[in-house]
Amino acid sequence: MPKLDERVLVIDIGDVFAHGILYKRDYDHVELLEHQRTLRAIPDDQLIEVIQLNYKDQFDRVEVIGARDEWFSNSLRKYSYEGVALGLLIDGDQATAAYTSFGRLQRTKRFDLGWGKGVEKAMSTGGIDFLRNWFDITGYSQETPALMNYLGNRIFYPAATGDLQADFTALIGLFRYLFTQISLESMVYGNHEAVWMSDGIRRIVLTGEIFGDMLDQGDLMLAIIDSFNLEGVWEIIIDSKGVLPSTAFFIQDGNVRFENLGLIEMGSVIVLTHHFDWGTTLGQLKIDSGLSQDSKILLKSGELVRFPLEKDVKGSIELTVKPNVDIWGSETLTDLKGGSLGLVLDVRGRPLPKVDEVERIRKVYPHWRHALN
Repeated sequence: MPKLDERVLVIDIGDVFAHGILYKRDYDHVELLEHQRTLRAIPDDQLIEVIQLNYKDQFDRVEVIGARDEWFSNSLRKYSYEGVALGLLIDGDQATAAYTSFGRLQRTKRFDLGWGKGVEKAMSTGGIDFLRNWFDITGYSQETPALMNYLGNRIFYPAATGDLQADFTALIGLFRYLFTQISLESMVYGNHEAVWMSDGIRRIVLTGEIFGDMLDQGDLMLAIIDSFNLEGVWEIIIDSKGVLPSTAFFIQDGNVRFENLGLIEMGSVIVLTHHFDWGTTLGQLKIDSGLSQDSKILLKSGELVRFPLEKDVKGSIELTVKPNVDIWGSETLTDLKGGSLGLVLDVRGRPLPKVDEVERIRKVYPHWRHALN
């Protein structure tokens, strides 16, 4: 039985950063009190001592994370008690993908891709051609050398951040390449249909300090939908502070409630699967968000639609669409969670064009981006 108001200092040593996270643990909930992050620039044993000194007389016990990828995988179990959670931890030059369902860890897989030295790995496995196409699509082809230089600097200075829209475009291109290489299919390892057809809530959870460098959440959301090729209904959660691995210490005691973790709940994505030509009217969407009057939206193939809905508000939607338009997991349409982007409807159909179909995507990408930003 946990102690009442016990203060626990969790020290999490990542590839680039070290985290000192102070929690207050009660019987049924855990509150994050303070979080300090520092570059991993000295030996780990000295770093642990420094972090403890920074929190002197503020904690009752200390826990040190050893295998960060394992703790991250276990932390995901809390997000799958009602269904499925697919998580991705990008920690320096490596990434860890995990798949959990109904509170059980099903699969963990590591990839030699990421940022820092992971950028060099990405470039040597096809990333250069991918990024050239991406810069052409987004209108930055003339700045390709400068953008490649920016990404190259991230190899040697992983904590460096960009300050121009072009830099963030390069970072989104890198995310898209990494997500494409990892892919949900490899994460679930043969259980693709079981995940898509799950009766419960499906969540995507992304963890890593690199996500804190994003200029616009809409760009990241679009990268997630496109690169993971999502279908059905999903909730998207971003942990840009990198605190989730530390929560595994408390999850092993049972289902506890967390406060002040600083997670970004982006909202819900609803993907309509169909093969109709772009521009075809598919039907109508009616959204009940608790207002006096429902909102109605005409759905056309090829479009993205965003409906603002606060994170503490749940909504339901009713679709009247043509035959042969499917939504995997449509049983969850009566209890959709909002967030920083609200509800996002993807009516573009599947399969989506690949990044090497430059001419086709270049014409429509500005419209897609505008819809989410």
